[in-house]
Amino acid sequence: MEVYKIAVILCAIGVPSYSKVYHFCDLAKKLKLRYYQQYVQNVSLATCIAGYRGYDTSHKLIHPDGRIYYGIFGLESKNSYCNKYEFMNSYFARDLECLAAVLSEPRMHYMYERLCAPDLTTRGECWENDYVLVPRFPDIFDETYGEEDAIVRYLKTKGIDYNVPFGLRCP
Repeated sequence: MEVYKIAVILCAIGVPSYSKVYHFCDLAKKLKLRYYQQYVQNVSLATCIAGYRGYDTSHKLIHPDGRIYYGIFGLESKNSYCNKYEFMNSYFARDLECLAAVLSEPRMHYMYERLCAPDLTTRGECWENDYVLVPRFPDIFDETYGEEDAIVRYLKTKGIDYNVPFGLRCP
């Protein structure tokens, strides 16, 4: 039995892992330095979205209906262009292309913009005059499977109206 345990440990050590959990500042810096030209408008949004997946490139969420969301941006592998295995490493070019496709859908864009609004995030200070938006409720996707109705209910339990963006609230 001891030999079996040792073999399992050695195999686990010998298996290379390409996943990485980023600090939000490190992720923002990587996105800005390597992908800024292509995705200039979505760097801060992408960093915030990644916060809902713990900034973890190996994040995997299995929906009860069988859908699976992969990687640091929680992307569903729906077509051959969005290869799920590319979502679970620290090379983000394909991830960002697929994220851009997701954000081109108005309902999804609103949901992510709303979840990254000032009332649902905090300022994570990174550099002298720079910060990123860090989700206040980072487990919301794991608890709601990213379903908008469930997100609305979740936020309601926190006293937040999903349908009224932060800047439009009456005193």
